[in-house]
Amino acid sequence: MAPGSCCCRRAGNSTTLASLLDYEESNNPDADQSYGFLDLAAGCLARVPADFQPRGGIVDSNASKVAALSPFSFAAVDAAGNDILRVTVGQDPEMVAVLPGVPQRISPGAARQLGLPARRAPWRSQLTAPSTRRPAFSGRPVQW
Repeated sequence: MAPGSCCCRRAGNSTTLASLLDYEESNNPDADQSYGFLDLAAGCLARVPADFQPRGGIVDSNASKVAALSPFSFAAVDAAGNDILRVTVGQDPEMVAVLPGVPQRISPGAARQLGLPARRAPWRSQLTAPSTRRPAFSGRPVQW
């Protein structure tokens, strides 16, 4: 099974319905979202590691959950793509929602572990972990 695929299983057989990775590469729905440390003074931002600099959504896919909407239509969560897609048999995937970054407070201890410069107040960020891995999705049958 291809990485970033949405599939369904029936009696031990699986069928790939769509490649969420292909959709992500063609559309990158979260490209206009803001991730990383936002609203920092320029001098402070210059000391932040590259992985945490402000950026838009990157092209990445990790299909993580699937829920049946009907016998021929499914909602698929792409955790790395930060979106939810509707996957319908015989059709291209369609966007349901783009998931925005979630504001985070980073404690001084976590900041040290991440290699962030020391500061008096806790860090605040729209943090998402950068990822380049593309694990395969093994679809599970939907239980009713």
